[in-house]
Amino acid sequence: MSVRAYRVKKIELEETPTFNCWKSSDVISLAYNPDQYCDGGTLTFSKEQVEWGLTQDQYKKDKKALQAILKDMGDDDEVEYQCY
Repeated sequence: MSVRAYRVKKIELEETPTFNCWKSSDVISLAYNPDQYCDGGTLTFSKEQVEWGLTQDQYKKDKKALQAILKDMGDDDEVEYQCY
């Protein structure tokens, strides 16, 4: 069985950002793919990791950003952000 790759034709972004990557730089470490981020790129967060981050003192200053990420997620298990 094969796995096929489809070209992405359109990505729709929100008009306002959820959080500032530079101001909430610790939040990036909670993403699935933090190594792919270098002042831009795509970050994907799981609900489990963000909820865990909210319980940790290390992320206390980023509480608003983490709560906003959970809100963006809604009923989904993850959310993806394009950062630039």
